[in-house]
Amino acid sequence: MIGLSWNVRGLGNPRAFSALKRLMKKHSPEIVFLSETKLSGSKAARIRDNIGNYDVFWVDCIGCSGGLMFLWKKELQVTVISYSVRHINARIKMEDGFRWRFLGVYGNPSPNKRVNSWELLGRLSVVDRLPWVCGGDFNEVLCMNEKMGGSEKSISGMIRFRQAIDKCDLIDLGSSSLRYTWNNKREGKFNIQERIDRFFTNNLGGIDSNL
Repeated sequence: MIGLSWNVRGLGNPRAFSALKRLMKKHSPEIVFLSETKLSGSKAARIRDNIGNYDVFWVDCIGCSGGLMFLWKKELQVTVISYSVRHINARIKMEDGFRWRFLGVYGNPSPNKRVNSWELLGRLSVVDRLPWVCGGDFNEVLCMNEKMGGSEKSISGMIRFRQAIDKCDLIDLGSSSLRYTWNNKREGKFNIQERIDRFFTNNLGGIDSNL
């Protein structure tokens, strides 16, 4: 299984949409989770109508911020069972009949409110007994070596994130992409990079993943 997670920071931008289509053509992912689409209503519908062999579910942005989108190949059977401005939770049936659950997460950008995202993760971890994958932009790192440049991350923030992952019995699936998933694109000593986008699983025995 191939999955893609991307904080797109504005999918209405033609360059961003073109980049998304190139990624999807190159990797042909079964599922795609996008955060910060900054789209709603008819604008999000236009993305759905021009994305090809994928079905789409989205959560509208609020004003000029936020917005989530979940895409999956039409061959899959998907039922979205809950959603909010911070998550999309869906049950999935593969073509071979295997059933599992995907939880797309957009961690709260505010460090003081991020614990709410971890509490949400805990609640949604026990909604059923299906194998599940949790992925997205968590806006947090697990350890210091997942950040390069800038000021040090809050140790307490990282601890709370790790505790949430451990409580849910999740395992980091790693990544086939770059070491850092976010880059502020500034030069020299002002450059900051972090690994804040990732996928976890509790048990997906028998499925090969490339996320």
